[in-house]
Amino acid sequence: EVDVSWKTVSFKKIKFSTRENVGYGSVDIPAQNLPTTAFWFTPGQALSDAMQQASFKVSEGLCGLRNLV
Repeated sequence: EVDVSWKTVSFKKIKFSTRENVGYGSVDIPAQNLPTTAFWFTPGQALSDAMQQASFKVSEGLCGLRNLV
């Protein structure tokens, strides 16, 4: 069990049709918390080396595992 917490500290207004920056500013809102379940996986050095030799990115492999879980 873990608690994920985040806090929004600023905003940016963007015109929808042109993506033009219209303005920005700070906000003062409370942090939000999300109690959830976590999983930690660290590939071994041998696996990391084999993936790099095969021109694979370890981060992409971890994203694939994330999609399976």
